[in-house]
Amino acid sequence: MILYANLYILRRLLAGLAAGDSLGSTSEFMPQKDVPSIYHRLKGQGWPFRQVGGGVAGWMPGDPTDDTEMALCIIRSFIHEGKFNPQSIAQEFVSWMNSGTTQIGTTTLKTLKICEAGDPYWQRGFRFWQERPDYAANGSLMRNGVIVGMSESLNEAFTFTLKHGMITHYGTLPQICCMAQTYLIWSLLQGRGLPMEWIESFDTCLSEYFRSEDDPEIRAWLFKVSEGGDFKKSLMRFQHANWDMEEFNPFNRNYTRGVGYCLLTLQIAIWGLHWSLKSGEFSPPYGFPQETFEVEGPARLAWVAMIGHDADTYAAVAGALIAAAYPCLPTGFTDGLKALEYFDRIAGSLKQIQGKSAAQK
Repeated sequence: MILYANLYILRRLLAGLAAGDSLGSTSEFMPQKDVPSIYHRLKGQGWPFRQVGGGVAGWMPGDPTDDTEMALCIIRSFIHEGKFNPQSIAQEFVSWMNSGTTQIGTTTLKTLKICEAGDPYWQRGFRFWQERPDYAANGSLMRNGVIVGMSESLNEAFTFTLKHGMITHYGTLPQICCMAQTYLIWSLLQGRGLPMEWIESFDTCLSEYFRSEDDPEIRAWLFKVSEGGDFKKSLMRFQHANWDMEEFNPFNRNYTRGVGYCLLTLQIAIWGLHWSLKSGEFSPPYGFPQETFEVEGPARLAWVAMIGHDADTYAAVAGALIAAAYPCLPTGFTDGLKALEYFDRIAGSLKQIQGKSAAQK
């Protein structure tokens, strides 16, 4: 049975993911240099501190993009099944793809179309990984922020993270990035903050998890990606990335898409988390409005939405992290989020069913 505590955490994480996604959709796919002009055009409506929609797709305020829609696929499966079921999640993804959505990433689209319905849930991602073993898009990371809300332990959260990732992004670097986000969300929900040495503690937890985990699907994944040294190579690349968030600056980066885009996305998200937890000032980049960089706490998620490029995904990944660190987000971030309205409907239905079941016993 799904516990009410699960639903509370799920909603909290979904709120962060969906808020960042929708705020970032306003500047999605836009060059960073054009973001200040978007701000001056929309600041009267409250952006980037309120949902205003717009963007290249002409979103309505609070609309979900593919990031939130895929997270909702995972949640819908969890509530309907009463447990985490990757085969059901894969079916939800395929149904969503076939619903006529125009917002779907290249890797996700290719993997979901590779296999016919009924194949093992991991077969789609596995075949794509065989063709493009070094490809590391961020399509699994963008939806991963809700996984901890379905888990009773960190090891279970790691297992769920890997299994939902296998559906579309089987490769090691996307999986490691998702597991790192899962680890941080779990730690933040325990009130541990963001310690300087989090990479070392994550590496220790990861090693202990793989030594103890006996799930045959996880063991099979680890065996396949370890052949040829792919897992070791990706882990070293992850460990040696720049995780100094005082030095890392998303307003001074090359945003050409390519190998390792999931890693850049996670770095940006953790940068947003770091500055949300920090009381110090951040000097705005040239041409950006000073007033937007004077806020503190979770309101700094707005900074991530102003990065442009893949801003909806950067902010969705950051939003789940910041929601784990703070029980509440600014109301302007969450007012009108269609994803939360949908969640409340399906969660309310579940509570009614469970209430009737308990009354009959």
